[in-house]
Amino acid sequence: MKASAVAMLVSLCVLSSVGAQLPPGAPDLGFEELATGPYSRMHMLYERTIFGIDVLTVEIRFDGPTAERLQRLASGQPYGERLAGQVVEAALEAEAVFVTLEFERDVALGRWVEGAREGLDRGWTAGLIEEATYRHVHDNLPRWFDVVAGRGFRAADRILYRGYPDRLRTVLLSSDADVLLDQTDQGASHRRALLAGYLAPGTDFRLPLIRSLLE
Repeated sequence: MKASAVAMLVSLCVLSSVGAQLPPGAPDLGFEELATGPYSRMHMLYERTIFGIDVLTVEIRFDGPTAERLQRLASGQPYGERLAGQVVEAALEAEAVFVTLEFERDVALGRWVEGAREGLDRGWTAGLIEEATYRHVHDNLPRWFDVVAGRGFRAADRILYRGYPDRLRTVLLSSDADVLLDQTDQGASHRRALLAGYLAPGTDFRLPLIRSLLE
């Protein structure tokens, strides 16, 4: 996404309902298999930078082994770029993750796709995403979410991503708790690409997300 478009988009915060349970209407995504203790989640609020309007909340939850690794790396450590790189490396290797995006206001599909592609671009440029996966996700995002092409994303819509060792499941849940999309992409590279889109150097999300882990 160009700088002007980034300024019109947002920053991430904890999704309060996800911290305790899945939202109503969500399918069984094995949420209980994830860790709940220290160093098990990242979170932040993404806002319009000019007007300070909340647009999107996001939470990333990790499995127990990843949370333990993150704790060993980061416990008692101040933020620094070396530590940030180590945290991102550990996060990208997580075999089980749960990422939730909740829209705080209406967002057009095209604008959201633009923002998602910018994160993918950053991840690919940094060498964190395989080229084949990058091309596949970049090209297919508008088609995957075509179900909301007419209405866009509405306030309280949620995108739920559940990463497993060998696949990534994506669920789009409407504000009325209707499942609008439920698809599975095979291969660990899709899970890694999702995380890299938020944690790669140069994204608006990297610094706040990593700092949230250290709080």
